[in-house]
Amino acid sequence: MNKKVIGLGLSLMMVCGMVVGCSDGENARYQDKRESKQALSNSRAIVGSPEIRHFTEKKNLKEILELRDNPKLICHYYTKNTMTGKYIYQGKCSGYGIPYASSFTTPNDSEGEPIPDPNGMYMQGLSTTATWIAHINDKGEKEIRYIEEEITVTQSKIDKRLCEEWSLPSNY
Repeated sequence: MNKKVIGLGLSLMMVCGMVVGCSDGENARYQDKRESKQALSNSRAIVGSPEIRHFTEKKNLKEILELRDNPKLICHYYTKNTMTGKYIYQGKCSGYGIPYASSFTTPNDSEGEPIPDPNGMYMQGLSTTATWIAHINDKGEKEIRYIEEEITVTQSKIDKRLCEEWSLPSNY
């Protein structure tokens, strides 16, 4: 029993020593974090929280995630001509594409509690426009393409007048 008490006491001293023994910058960050939490608590007490009753945005996101899970979803993707501002039709694709920064496995999380999106993927929060596209070729087969440009992916085709004519197939 005494060994357990002594061990607990030593552990507490080490934890306290780590907090007290922190550099001034770490102490300041700790104090800033504590003060921010207190300010947030005060603001909730004074202002309250928004009264969300319909959860429309959450319903929309659920619908989007379910739509993205449809293996038969065919979309059209475009890049943009920076000189003219018109879209350049690139072709058909399966789904909406996958951001380059997505991961199939758990990324390192500073909080220690990684939580995947409902689709089981981990979006790492990296800022990049790169996208993986499952392009559908003329034979109807998927070809994976890596695109670093910003792209637009839609379920329906963009109006011809907004596209570069030279990029449109005859059956557009």
